[in-house]
Amino acid sequence: MKYFLTVSILSCLLISGCTQKPIVKSDDMESSEYLTTIAGEFIIREKAVIYSLTYKLNKPLPDNAFLRVDFENPFDKSIVIQKDVYPDSDEILVQSIAIPTIENRRTYRVLTEIVHNDEVISKHAQNIRFLVRTSLLDRMGIILIR
Repeated sequence: MKYFLTVSILSCLLISGCTQKPIVKSDDMESSEYLTTIAGEFIIREKAVIYSLTYKLNKPLPDNAFLRVDFENPFDKSIVIQKDVYPDSDEILVQSIAIPTIENRRTYRVLTEIVHNDEVISKHAQNIRFLVRTSLLDRMGIILIR
C-alpha cells in the first residue's frame, strides 16, 4: 500500500497506558468493498503494545460473515483474531493481543479478511507506522527490535 497511517506518541501522562491520535490524512485510510479504515493507532501499555483499528462498514455483511484479522507481529510473525460483526453495526473496532516487542520507525501491515461460508469474500489491507520516542518505550518496558 502506498499510503499508511502514522502514529507518533510524543508523551505519556498515564503510567498504565497511553495512546495518541494518529497523524492521519484522509488519503492514508484504505477503503475496500466492505470496509473503510477510519482510525488506527497503537496503544502502549506497560510492557506491551496493542494495535487498534476502527473500520466503517461500507455495506452490510452477509449473514454469519465474520472478520479474520492478521496483525503483523515482529515478536511472533503474525497474530490472527476472529471478530464477529453484529448485523446493525456500522463501525467495527479490532484490537490485537498485547505485543511485548516492536521495531520503532517501521510500517506494519494489518490484513482483514471477510469470511462467509468458509470462503474469503473480501480483503482489506491497512499499513500503520510505529514511531515513538525511544525513552518512552524504555520507561514503559517495551523491548525494541534493533
